[in-house]
Amino acid sequence: MRFLLPSNPAGRLEYFLIVVVMNIAQFAAIRYLLELEVTDPVAREFSYNTGQLGTTAVIYVAALAVIWITVLRRLTDLNMGSIMAIALFIPVIAQIFQLWLLLAKGIGHTTIAPYGDDPYDPQSWVETPKVGAARGPAVTYKGQELRLPGEEDVSDAA
Repeated sequence: MRFLLPSNPAGRLEYFLIVVVMNIAQFAAIRYLLELEVTDPVAREFSYNTGQLGTTAVIYVAALAVIWITVLRRLTDLNMGSIMAIALFIPVIAQIFQLWLLLAKGIGHTTIAPYGDDPYDPQSWVETPKVGAARGPAVTYKGQELRLPGEEDVSDAA
């Protein structure tokens, strides 16, 4: 269900796959609707089952909603405001906008985790013990030592 939350960023590949699958669903829904029964070819009269119209509308609107959420997620990944999604309503601009969403590189999101100062530097996660010396804290967070409750501080014990 994470892909239905606009606050979660979507990468380029995820955006591409979701938009392609939803466009195929919309195409299939329209094709299903256009399978009409021709009652009189000379008068060009046709009829269709109202169940087809309802099913087509539900599939089309659901796919459109998923595409809209994916665009908002992609804009979140690019650190852009969701107001930019209005560009989808301008016919020529919409195609250029979607191409830009597909090709633009997302910003690097920093992860703040309690297992080290710098999540991308494994050496900051665990201090390397020195032979013959008292070991300091195994884990630091933003330069502060993290200890379990009840664990003594080596400097306090001495």
